[in-house]
Amino acid sequence: MNELEKAVEEAPKEPDSGPEHGGPERRRNPRYACSGPVEVGVFDAEFLFRGEVRDLSLTGCYVQTRARLRLRPDTEVELRFSLEGENVRCLARVKSLRPGVGAGFEFQEFDERSKKAILRLIRALEEAASADGPEAEEPN
Repeated sequence: MNELEKAVEEAPKEPDSGPEHGGPERRRNPRYACSGPVEVGVFDAEFLFRGEVRDLSLTGCYVQTRARLRLRPDTEVELRFSLEGENVRCLARVKSLRPGVGAGFEFQEFDERSKKAILRLIRALEEAASADGPEAEEPN
């Protein structure tokens, strides 16, 4: 088992609710708010669109884009994004789609460099989120 698979396996599986989804959270791993440019290459249709990564977990991300996408669930894509100084390139599959708003992707395959970059990114985002947590808030 490689380092990324082990991290995914050991990550907490606590579901939380998200008002944007209108029900219980289905993600397997915590997601972290972030912002960075992304290019998405769609293999089946042979086109590319751009957007911004808005949240990230060990197993996927959400991309905000104005593109009026008409992709089927599980369409395979290549994601290329840069966050916190880390460059990531991976294969992913479409899991949710809101044309003109964005799309959710589940990661499928990384090269070794990108696996390490994702782990560093998640650690950095985790640390930033915990620094912004209740203990970091000033009393009213």
